[in-house]
Amino acid sequence: MRFNWLFTLSVCISVGVVMASMYAGFESVKTSYTQQIADLQAELKEAKAKIKTLEDNQIIVYQTDSEDSNP
Repeated sequence: MRFNWLFTLSVCISVGVVMASMYAGFESVKTSYTQQIADLQAELKEAKAKIKTLEDNQIIVYQTDSEDSNP
């Protein structure tokens, strides 16, 4: 009977170690993806600001060209 308890205990410990390793790996990947998402959100914000600037400049150029073409 003692052998069975020892075997069962070693299996439980092994499963616990595997689960802990998987959890640690998951947390590592999760942290990495969280940082990538934050970086992409920052890039998106910068791109939106550049698009707005380009749109504003296009309106200014269009208004200037319209004023120059009508004497």
